Amino acid sequence: MFESARAVVFGAMTNCTDPYNDLRSVIQDLLGDYSFPIAYGFRSGHGKVNLSLRLGTLVELSCEPSVIRIYPTDKMS
Repeated sequence: MFESARAVVFGAMTNCTDPYNDLRSVIQDLLGDYSFPIAYGFRSGHGKVNLSLRLGTLVELSCEPSVIRIYPTDKMS
């Protein structure tokens, strides 16, 4: 499923706590063998700020500083 992924972005995961599992550790266990960057804390989902990424849209991800730039669909060539 992730063979052609260029990056993975996870939402903020507010109020998702488990005293026995650290979410980042679980994600690293699942995706750690891949070489793409993994970003955490994207302000989407069920929080007060709820941004979205449209599937199939060209985006640029920079992890330092954390920036996701979304391009208009006509720039995807």
